[in-house]
Amino acid sequence: MALPLGIVITITACMLVFWWQALSYSSRYAQAILINGFSCILELLAEPLYILSQTLLFLKLMVETAANTFALCNNLHPHCQAN
Repeated sequence: MALPLGIVITITACMLVFWWQALSYSSRYAQAILINGFSCILELLAEPLYILSQTLLFLKLMVETAANTFALCNNLHPHCQAN
């Protein structure tokens, strides 16, 4: 229930900001909003695996899930990479 609701809220919030600020998809601010919205959805997808690994005490799975989520979010946009 949390995943579909989270996706709907994320998409609605992104659309509301686009409408409120009268943004075009080509502006950097609009792209940053889309990247943040996409990262919110990725976090929602990763959260059940993280909770499952904590429940079953799979430390390796927990660390790999967190590392993969960070690596994917870090590599989405070249301007967001850590130096």
